[in-house]
Amino acid sequence: MTNQTLLNLSQIVIAVGIIFTALGGYGAFYFQKKKDEERVTNSRPIIDLCRRGISVKKINDSVTSFDIPYCAGKNANAYNVKLRTFILLRETAELKLISNLDEEFPDNIVLSYETGKTITYTLSPFDYNKIIETYIYVKGSYTDELNYQTFLVSDLYKYSSLSNNWVQTLGEENKDVRKFLKLNKIL
Repeated sequence: MTNQTLLNLSQIVIAVGIIFTALGGYGAFYFQKKKDEERVTNSRPIIDLCRRGISVKKINDSVTSFDIPYCAGKNANAYNVKLRTFILLRETAELKLISNLDEEFPDNIVLSYETGKTITYTLSPFDYNKIIETYIYVKGSYTDELNYQTFLVSDLYKYSSLSNNWVQTLGEENKDVRKFLKLNKIL
C-alpha cells in the first residue's frame, strides 16, 4: 500500500467517525426529548374530589356548611391549581345561582394524592332540606409539573339520595345545567 492509499483510508475512517458522532449526538437529543414527552404524557395530573368526597352539614335551620375537597390522582401532582365554586338550586323547573364564590385558590397551589385543598364555605340562608335540588359546579385550571400543559376543570355535582353522597351529573340533566351555566356566562 502506498502512503496516498493509507492517507485516503484514514480520511474515510475520520469521515465515517464524524458521521457516526453526529448521528449519535442527534439520536441522544431526539430520544431524550421523546423520553421527556412520554414522562409528561404518562404523568398527566388528574384532579378530582378527594376520597372522602363532598360533605354538607346543617348548622341550624337556615345555615349550611359545604366542604369540597380536591386532590390529584395517584400518579402525578397538579400544579398552579385555580378553582372556583358555584352553587345552583333547582326551584320548580328553573335553575338559579345562589352562590358565586369569588375566592379562587391562592397562587402556586400544588395538589397531590395525599395532600388536597378544600373549598369550605357557609351558606345562609339555605334550607338543608333542599340539598337534593342543589348542584355544585367547580371550574378552573391546573398545569403539569413542567408547566407544559394547562388542563381545565369543569365538574358538576349533585346529591344522590340513593347512595347518600355527591356524584357527577350525567345525560340530559348534565346538559340542562351546563346550558344554564353557559347562558349565565359561568361556563
